[in-house]
Amino acid sequence: EAARATFIAMIYDTELEAENIRLANVAYEKFRQQLTVSLLGMGTDGHVASLFPGDPASEHDLQTSSPGLIVTRAPSKPEHRISCTQALIKQSKSMYLIINGALKEQVLTESVAKKLPVSYFLTDTSNPIQVFLSTTN
Repeated sequence: EAARATFIAMIYDTELEAENIRLANVAYEKFRQQLTVSLLGMGTDGHVASLFPGDPASEHDLQTSSPGLIVTRAPSKPEHRISCTQALIKQSKSMYLIINGALKEQVLTESVAKKLPVSYFLTDTSNPIQVFLSTTN
């Protein structure tokens, strides 16, 4: 018998963010225990996994080590995002970052000096992230 995929929602209550995050964290408990691979992309502002530079919730998360889900604010639509914390993502057995283009390569190169969100994954030596870069379009 073929294995069935299980869909775990992140949105349960569109009116109350705190209640929504509480419910999503409960639902994601099994996911948290089985986290194997995280496949990430990066925006031209250095954001990764909806963790944005300049967003207070993202900035706070990057300074803590609490695994779970958080609400972040993006600089563009949709503004309200739900994300795994960087600590939860780093629990993956393997992490991969895939980026495309010279602009993103430059952002990646400058990310550590600028303390962009992606840099918190690049500098973690306990669970190194593998980066795949394509500069052809």
